[in-house]
Amino acid sequence: MKRSDKTASKAVRTRALQRGLSAAPTAEAAGRTRQRAQAARAKKTALQWYADRGALVEADEDAALNDARLYAGEALARLHEQAYRRARVTARYSAEARGGTGGAEDSFVRSEHARQRFEEKFRALPSRTRAVVRLCVVEDEFVGRSRMERLRCGLDKLVELHEQKKVIQNDTKSIDERAIV
Repeated sequence: MKRSDKTASKAVRTRALQRGLSAAPTAEAAGRTRQRAQAARAKKTALQWYADRGALVEADEDAALNDARLYAGEALARLHEQAYRRARVTARYSAEARGGTGGAEDSFVRSEHARQRFEEKFRALPSRTRAVVRLCVVEDEFVGRSRMERLRCGLDKLVELHEQKKVIQNDTKSIDERAIV
């Protein structure tokens, strides 16, 4: 027996509708997507991975130095992020006129002050440690055991720079307090 075209198309439409409803995301699927997104955000950097395993300190060094080195490395990574941040999608809706020259420079939102501070800190590192610190801290790559000593040396210099900054800020603060009183 042959179906009429009208009946067949209705059956086809009904099946397509049923397939479409069954393909709709369920609450369970949405939960899995949310978990994947949280896992991606919770991904540890190479520096955090080393710090969690205590690899940022030698066996005879104080364990608190591990946290200090981690903090100094993360501060340098945040400074690099501020200095060379990629433009966000919302930047397209600015009031500026479109057109003109578009180059690679337009794809970055730069903080000149952050860039200068990053460059100062990076230049202050010993020259033999710069490449290793850039790999691990800025580019988030694992450097291996053979380069850990250079990474520790570079992070020590960053800790030292951070401590100097604290001392300068405290001296300035005490001078300001005396002037106020």
